[in-house]
Amino acid sequence: MKVLVATVNGLNKFYKFFFYFAGVILMVLLAVSFFVVVSRSFFRLSFVWSDELQRFLMIAMVFFAIPYMASNKTFLVVDLAEIFFGKNKKLHYKTLLIGNFVSLALVIYLIFPCTQIARNSTRIFSTALGLPMSYMYTLMPMSFIFSAVAIAKNLLKHIVIDRCVSDTGEVR
Repeated sequence: MKVLVATVNGLNKFYKFFFYFAGVILMVLLAVSFFVVVSRSFFRLSFVWSDELQRFLMIAMVFFAIPYMASNKTFLVVDLAEIFFGKNKKLHYKTLLIGNFVSLALVIYLIFPCTQIARNSTRIFSTALGLPMSYMYTLMPMSFIFSAVAIAKNLLKHIVIDRCVSDTGEVR
C-alpha cells in the first residue's frame, strides 16, 4: 500500500510539470502579444507569423494544461449527482465513480482518432511559419494519454487508497 501511495504522490509531482510548462507557454504568449501590439501601435509594423504563433501557443497551452487539470480535478464541474443524491452518500459515490470511468473511457477513445490525425498531417505545413502541423496535432494524443493516466490515478486513489488510509494518515 505504501508503494501505491508513493506512486500516486510521485505522479502528482510529475503532473506539476504540465502546470509550470503551461505557465511558461502563457508567459511566451503574453510576450509575443505585447510585442505585436507595440510593433503595430508605435512602429506600424505587422508580422505575418505573429497571429499563427499566438494561435499555436494557445493550443499548446491548453493541451499541456489538460493533464494537470485531470490529475488535480480542477475542472469546472457541476455536480448534479450531489444535487440529486446529496443525502444518499453511497449513491452519490457510485455516480461519481461511474462518471470517472466514463471520462476515462472517453479520453482513451480520443487517443486513437487524434493519433490518426497526427499521422495524416505529416505533409501539411502552417502557412506563415512553415511548421509541420503534425507537431500541433501530436499534442492532442499526448495530452489524452497523460490525462488517461491521471484519471486512472485518481480512480485508483479514490477506490483503493482513500478506503485504506484512516483520517490520521495511517495505512489500515
